[in-house]
Amino acid sequence: MANGTLKVSNIQTSSGSGTITIGQSGETITIPSGATQTGVGGKNTPYFEMSLSSNQTGLSDNTATKIQFDTSDLDSDSGVDVSTNYRYTVQSGDAGKYFLISTATGETASSDDNKDTSVFIYKNGSSVAKTEFETSSSSDAYRIGKTVYTIQDLSAGDYIETFIQINSSSNANTNIAKQGCRMSGFKFIE
Repeated sequence: MANGTLKVSNIQTSSGSGTITIGQSGETITIPSGATQTGVGGKNTPYFEMSLSSNQTGLSDNTATKIQFDTSDLDSDSGVDVSTNYRYTVQSGDAGKYFLISTATGETASSDDNKDTSVFIYKNGSSVAKTEFETSSSSDAYRIGKTVYTIQDLSAGDYIETFIQINSSSNANTNIAKQGCRMSGFKFIE
């Protein structure tokens, strides 16, 4: 068959349903500069966001503690658990690369003695990302907020949690402030 340009107004199956294949394995399909795509394209789904409705109090000092997100703000594919495990679980058919982000603020119960705060993203019970802030011993804070993010390959059944570790200079119990405490994520279009 000769090479050339196919010019048509519409391509559809003869039956009105089924699959139309453009190109074959190993080929690149190019949309020229200035051309636009309409209709349903790729979607960044699933997506989710969880938050705290009130402070989480009484945390043991300098101990990694799971944040018990109790509010589901977004949940496109029913993967959020805000009542038992406080985590997001990838559902069947949703495997792929995900952007994950968690923000949390650690505070001390009474005075400015928050020495350092670390926030972790856990995948299947193990830390995959961490960020931390440490004060000097002479300038401890009341609240320290941190944000951590990562890109992870996730499969159906994988679960994501957020942990926080707050170190009080007086070894006192600590709290998680509800303000700005969130865990979010979405699957990349591939």
